[in-house]
Amino acid sequence: MATLKVVSSFLLLTASAFALKGAIGGGGDAPLDPPPPVNTEFAGVLLRIGLGADTLAAGGITGEQVAALVGAIRSSYSPATLQGRDDAYIAARQTHDRLRRLVQSGKGTELDVASLRAAEEALASATSPLDNAFAQMRTAALATVSAGQVALLSCVQANRSWGFPVQYLVKDRTEREWVALRDLLAAKRISEQDEEEEFPQSARDALAAVDAETEIATARVNLDSNLAAVQTAWNTAASN
Repeated sequence: MATLKVVSSFLLLTASAFALKGAIGGGGDAPLDPPPPVNTEFAGVLLRIGLGADTLAAGGITGEQVAALVGAIRSSYSPATLQGRDDAYIAARQTHDRLRRLVQSGKGTELDVASLRAAEEALASATSPLDNAFAQMRTAALATVSAGQVALLSCVQANRSWGFPVQYLVKDRTEREWVALRDLLAAKRISEQDEEEEFPQSARDALAAVDAETEIATARVNLDSNLAAVQTAWNTAASN
């Protein structure tokens, strides 16, 4: 189980920073700081399927809903089966990447090129069962919450590749709009890190307009109000 534990630990560290970052901001009383996520193998699985506490809280999930949601995931989870699929994927990925580097370097033979094509097929074959396992667990989890919550959690999952704080992921955008938001957040971050860098008023206004969008503002309130309770319940459910 070593491979899965390493992956899980890495994801837990990432999610911890991400959740704490997402909890900062907003008006009124400062929100309670959530506890750090527990470092268990099953907690890592929850993060791998995109259902960390910050995502749940932003999607309107309450602390009271977490036990049933996580329990549904656990009922669909087989550690041995997932480990076997992880091992198959890692082996296929390593072979594929080695051959791809060799061919791209110009040093590969015709046999290496043919082997790369076979490795691509093997990687796809190893990826599909892993994706299916995660999809099955997500489906079981989402069956425990409302249709509105499902829509928000699904939206976050679909937009996760942009890497923004979770409250921004609850609303779909065009690629141009995502790029513009990325630039605004980058400019804000740079200005906070370097006092000589200005965050122009026009950019402030544009980001404020995004923050005021109903979906984003609601997700922000959900995080401020519920993240500490959701993370606490998530830790308990992921530890049992």
